[in-house]
Amino acid sequence: PMEEFDSAQDLAGATNLPIEEITELPFEPSRTLYLVYDNGMYEIQYEEESGNQVSFRKGEGTGDVSGLTGLGFYDSEESVRAGDLDLTVYSFEDQVFLATWTDGTYAYSI
Repeated sequence: PMEEFDSAQDLAGATNLPIEEITELPFEPSRTLYLVYDNGMYEIQYEEESGNQVSFRKGEGTGDVSGLTGLGFYDSEESVRAGDLDLTVYSFEDQVFLATWTDGTYAYSI
């Protein structure tokens, strides 16, 4: 179960996690959804009118928070270093569709 909020500020009141937002996207979002799950994890969905979407998740711990790994939606899994982060990048037909990482305290996916 999840609960939807109108803003990042409202989302912050519903979770104990520090809220982070994506500031650079490949499109201008026409709609942004702020969701918190029962376990305290949150998700921010940035949607474009044409249907393109970027979802950002953050949760406590170091486990996968994407909800997608292990479901067979990808044909390639690769470890990539980006700055000081070690990401696991998932692709399907040479198109990256998911990245997961942890900073040792929180787990992330996009």
